Amino acid sequence: MDAIESSAPAAPVARPTAAASPAGGPLATAALPIPSLQQRPKRLTSARYTLTRCNRHGRLASRHPLRVLGWCAGQALTILTDNGSPLIRAAPNGKEAITAEGFLLLPAAVRRRCGINHGEPLLVASYPDRNLIIICTPAVIDEMTLERFGFLNE
Repeated sequence: MDAIESSAPAAPVARPTAAASPAGGPLATAALPIPSLQQRPKRLTSARYTLTRCNRHGRLASRHPLRVLGWCAGQALTILTDNGSPLIRAAPNGKEAITAEGFLLLPAAVRRRCGINHGEPLLVASYPDRNLIIICTPAVIDEMTLERFGFLNE
């Protein structure tokens, strides 16, 4: 490889100057710009989340969502479905109930309608201020994630 020669003299390199501190070291003369950071999302609800699974009979493994709401064994429930998710509320005349062992049992018709398969992870959101539980399947979580992070569709 040939060396590149220039007939022009090299330009002097400008070096920043700084005032000396009392200790003899240089002082900073200008602050660096601080990059703007995106605002961190704020919580919009009182939801408490649990990741759990249901067995082949529809029993959720975790009792935590029920404890958050103060629901006990024998509590009557109404289970509706909306957009592929079960919505569960305490209701005095509800057709379903928490089992004697204190577990939530999803009826087979609800599991079929919502595409809940045994052993599959479920995100359970408990809303104490609304006395409500919403169960999200992986398919529902996929929809929410793709809606929020559109670049995943590319």
